Amino acid sequence: MEIEIKNKYLKKLIGYELNKNENSVIDREDLRKVKTIAINRYDLLGQGTNIELADLFFLTNLESCIISNYRITEKDIASLNDLTNLKTLQFSYCDFYHVMSKLNLNLNYLILETCKNVSLDIFSENRMIEKLRIIHDNIDIREIEKFNQIRRLYLQKCEISNANRITNLKQLQYINLEKSTMDNEDILRILRKTTNIEYEM
Repeated sequence: MEIEIKNKYLKKLIGYELNKNENSVIDREDLRKVKTIAINRYDLLGQGTNIELADLFFLTNLESCIISNYRITEKDIASLNDLTNLKTLQFSYCDFYHVMSKLNLNLNYLILETCKNVSLDIFSENRMIEKLRIIHDNIDIREIEKFNQIRRLYLQKCEISNANRITNLKQLQYINLEKSTMDNEDILRILRKTTNIEYEM
């Protein structure tokens, strides 16, 4: 049975993942095959794509999603919580607008790239995250100890507050601090005993 995808940009993205052209029929079985997608609020010419996060609801087997240039709202968090098979999630250049709800998924890998008004507390229910990458101007990581399964941590281009919380990550094996600074550099001496540190400050 053909599924009508009203947004032409989203239909094109899904068609690309399925190796189909934009005029091809897409049915429910096709949608189950889509494992990864990258959506952007703008196209290459800077025009709005009008793709809403709620539009992803029929991608029930989606495992990896990149979201760029969006204003993230409570409604968007609710829409993402419906994508229960997501394992990898990336937010790039997004603005989290008065978001108080928590993202409750079984993520393995979370990436936050140059986002505004973002708090790690939004993701604190994702206790199974093993890999966390933050590329940010200024980030307070006081909530990071809640992610007690993290093995690989990337804090890049960051001014890190509450850096002492990193020492509470008992599973941590690797940390990357490329172009970052932290409020307590003595933490590095403690981390070196158990952790491989790359690109020290």
